[in-house]
Amino acid sequence: MEVTSWDIQSAWGYALIEQNRAREALVVLNASCTFFQQSGRLSRLTHAALDLYKAVMLAGDQDGLDRAESLFDEHEVGYVPHIWLLRADAELRYGEPSRAVAHVAKAREAAAPQGNRWAAMEADRLDQQIAARQTNP
Repeated sequence: MEVTSWDIQSAWGYALIEQNRAREALVVLNASCTFFQQSGRLSRLTHAALDLYKAVMLAGDQDGLDRAESLFDEHEVGYVPHIWLLRADAELRYGEPSRAVAHVAKAREAAAPQGNRWAAMEADRLDQQIAARQTNP
């Protein structure tokens, strides 16, 4: 497969995340995701969208979470439980444990038809963190 400037830009977005420059990564990864989506390069979109989701969480960009999630709803249903669990974790970081509970429930619901045991274990772990947060705010 040919490597394009968009592949390099997407890799740069990941590097920015690793350098704790999530806000800068958002611009790069949003553009990369748009290109990959429009060009039908879905395998590259998956990688870029996962990085975008991480950047959105680290940057605390609530609005960006919806865009990142929509990429998975449309193209990568198998990643949906993972995304809901990331969203639950983000809500805990944002100090919103009640929202985290709802996202864990969505993750469980999305994982059940696939028999995704990893998602169930992560949901259990997050449930424990949520309970601890609600007990000791």
